[in-house]
Amino acid sequence: MDKPETFQEVREFLSSFHAIHGGGCGIAALAMYRWLYKHNKVPDHFKFVACYEKHQGDEYVNNMKVLRTGDGKAVACSHVAIYYDSIVIDCREDVCLHRYDLIQFIGPTWFIVNMVNNVGTWNSWFDRDNIHIIEEVLDISLSDMDNEQ
Repeated sequence: MDKPETFQEVREFLSSFHAIHGGGCGIAALAMYRWLYKHNKVPDHFKFVACYEKHQGDEYVNNMKVLRTGDGKAVACSHVAIYYDSIVIDCREDVCLHRYDLIQFIGPTWFIVNMVNNVGTWNSWFDRDNIHIIEEVLDISLSDMDNEQ
């Protein structure tokens, strides 16, 4: 496969994976960030966006504590996207934030890595063995991602 040359091509590549938004959205968000970073295209206003549904209040509170203190394990939310170019997007489309009850805008990448590596809290539909393919095609490192299911 040819290496994507544009950010849109990166998004299209990531969206080609089965169930990327069924347990792989955090990995996709981190991969998009790292590709942008490698190509010096991360805007100053860039943020990760964690989206929670109404029944995920405990997850939101836990993640706020982890983000504030740096201690503990973040848990999966309903969806992870990025704030880029003044819109919230994932690898497929613009994300409608009105669909979610709680939203976190997150700057530090360590938090997303912490969250994604709490593997048992994510939907298992996404095959984490694909992490190596994503690294190879995008020419980025995701070596800090746990790919054990």
